[in-house]
Amino acid sequence: MENIKQKRLGLLEETVSYYSENPSERRCKVGTECKYSPTSLGLKNSEGCAIGRKLSPQKKLELDINYQNVGSSVTSVFRE
Repeated sequence: MENIKQKRLGLLEETVSYYSENPSERRCKVGTECKYSPTSLGLKNSEGCAIGRKLSPQKKLELDINYQNVGSSVTSVFRE
């Protein structure tokens, strides 16, 4: 049976592999705005952000609508 550490490593490796191929089309970001759902940004070739790819389409949109502009983005954290 696969333990949690192995599952996490597998997810990380799969995510790196996914975004390593054509990252500008696959990531779910326009400018400085990141979203869980590509629908929120009008992107056709993305499955969503790394977390959003693992969520249902409805949950992605719910998070984008209810939690936009909450907290800091990774970009803003490294800029400061």
